[in-house]
Amino acid sequence: MKNEEYMNHRVKHDILETCYGNLETLEHFIAENNDENWGNRLTQAQDVYSWVRKPEKIELIQGSLAHLGEIIKTSAIVPVSILDVGCYGGYVFDYIEKIVLKDKIKDISYQGVDIREMAIKEAARLHNGVSNASFMVGDVFSLQDMFSDSKFDIVFCSRVLIHLPNFEKAVTNLINVSNNVTFIVVKVSNKPDCKKIRKTDLDTGEEMIYFYRTFSEKMLAEVAERKSLTIKIIKCPGGYSSVIFYQKGLCALRSYGGLSRALSFLGSKLSNINCKK
Repeated sequence: MKNEEYMNHRVKHDILETCYGNLETLEHFIAENNDENWGNRLTQAQDVYSWVRKPEKIELIQGSLAHLGEIIKTSAIVPVSILDVGCYGGYVFDYIEKIVLKDKIKDISYQGVDIREMAIKEAARLHNGVSNASFMVGDVFSLQDMFSDSKFDIVFCSRVLIHLPNFEKAVTNLINVSNNVTFIVVKVSNKPDCKKIRKTDLDTGEEMIYFYRTFSEKMLAEVAERKSLTIKIIKCPGGYSSVIFYQKGLCALRSYGGLSRALSFLGSKLSNINCKK
């Protein structure tokens, strides 16, 4: 594969093995090959400060933030409580502040969670004095030990589940602490797979193994059906998709505030996979 140079961090990715199949097959593949603690291998190549201070660049990388922003802007609930799982340096909060709400940033209550203590410390330092943003060390599998059920209006988790085992358990944990909207960002493919990849830092020679998985619309719809949820999929540039689970259905969204208007705004981009009312 080609070398990757991004924000002065040069790395090389080599695909060691690829598995194709349904959700059960891919979970088995990860379990068989996962001989290290997955939590110790997940990190961003970019430094925390750059990700936090340039939210407009983040939008170019993570197009789903625009979809999240539209949902926040059209909500009638004030403040909207948001849980960001895999928050890193808190760049989602900064994107909302600088791009989405601007002088109305007090209209949200933001809780960031990340498995990396380094990231949480830096996020807390960079947001020192921000009364409506807080940060905690944790991960998607410990959420119910950290928060009560239905704690947050919106639960957001971007590009985290593509690396993890036990996808349905992870999604269930996100849903359980959500009052209505559970918003994940994953890669959707017609031929779902899971790749075992070796990442090499070209400057230090350090290597790590990680997994990168994709999901089919059918897989996601089946999870939604088992949970009796409405699911919407919005495709983004680069192959990623915003996958939005609604616990209360489209009819309830009208009473929930302006979220139905957000759906209308995004309507041409939506793929209505499954609807439970």
